[in-house]
This record gives sequence, structure tokens and C-alpha cells, in this order.
Amino acid sequence: MSDSVRPEVVDRIVAALVSFDPASLEDLGPVTPEEQAAAEEQAAEQLESRRSRSNDYLRVWQIVQESGVDLGKRPRWRQVFDALTPEQVERIRPLHHSLDDVGRAEFDKRFGRPGA
Repeated sequence: MSDSVRPEVVDRIVAALVSFDPASLEDLGPVTPEEQAAAEEQAAEQLESRRSRSNDYLRVWQIVQESGVDLGKRPRWRQVFDALTPEQVERIRPLHHSLDDVGRAEFDKRFGRPGA
């Protein structure tokens, strides 16, 4: 970032854009066009990353649904992984990053951490 771009200002703008909270910027004061552009670029990257991870998470649950697990009973990850076929496990492997912490830990314990 150039001298005319204050990282703390960019961070505040990014946080406001990503959280859809423009009111949090009321006391920010003047912003340079460079700061605004940098913040918009970073916010777009963060939102795209979230969207991608969300899409991957949905793909995991589509695979889980195929396994026949009764999702209405709010199964634990161990129950979910018990029901998966080896083919389904391999389809989930590239989506590992989208699992929550408990899901990743259970997956790693059972099937090994992808890329390890």
C-alpha cells in the first residue's frame, strides 16, 4: 500500500462492507480514493472466499444426503462418516476445508488429512 493508504482505515472499511454495517464508518473521517479502492478490492475477495466456502459446504451436505443419513435427527459427524461410502468420502476430501472444526477433526482421524 502506498503512503496515502492507511491500513487501519482500509481495515475499517472492509469490516463495514463485509458486515454490511455502514453505520460503523460514521466517525471515520475523510477517506482517500486509494483507501476506498483498496478496501473494496479486499472486501470483494473476502466475500468471494466466503461464498466459495459456503458453496463447498453445501456440496458436502448434498453428498451426506445421498448417504441416507437422517439429517432431521441432527447427526454427529461420526454418524455421518459412518454412513459414507468410500466414493462419497473421496468426493468430500477436496471439500475438507469447508467442514467445521469438529467435522475436519473427525474426518482427519478416520480418513487422514487431505494433502498430508
